[in-house]
Amino acid sequence: MEALARSVPVLISPHVNLADEIEAANAGWIAPVEAHALSDTLATALSDHEELAQRGRAGKSLSLRYSWERVATDLVELYMEIAR
Repeated sequence: MEALARSVPVLISPHVNLADEIEAANAGWIAPVEAHALSDTLATALSDHEELAQRGRAGKSLSLRYSWERVATDLVELYMEIAR
């Protein structure tokens, strides 16, 4: 999430908890945990600077859902709901 917040797209495995959200937001690349797959995906990612920039912007946008302010607000709302 730190990389996404700095507009740096990520290369992750499908085992990462946020993989589905990152894929849906087009904020990075998802590759199996296999040397060949990771190498090929990284080569693809680094070959297109415009795509890197676009996915970086998408990552920045996605990261806003996980800002401290947003998480704290959501947690307070959850506690308030539970306390009712």
